[in-house]
Amino acid sequence: RQVPGGMLLTGAMLTWYRSSSAVIFWQWLNQTFNAIVNYTNRNAKSTITNGQMAFAYVSAIGAATGTALGFKALTAKITTAFEKICAICSSGGSKLCQHSIVKATRNC
Repeated sequence: RQVPGGMLLTGAMLTWYRSSSAVIFWQWLNQTFNAIVNYTNRNAKSTITNGQMAFAYVSAIGAATGTALGFKALTAKITTAFEKICAICSSGGSKLCQHSIVKATRNC
């Protein structure tokens, strides 16, 4: 389930990246998909609260869209190949943000 969904979302982010609204939509959809995958793969005995999950979700969306729109603005005059790479980098950065927040609440 995770691989086909992730591949489709990555393809969509690489295809529709020119408008800011498209960037926001695809980053939001990607982070929602990631949150669902992370939720279903969590430890059933996890003590994470709904508030912590919501904070991680909102933080990941903010990190993804902020990074993607920032890169989009910075690379406005550079080749389209670099713009496409920026979409993937922002997605990866937001995953790091989301995982860090969620894992910080777990007892090691």
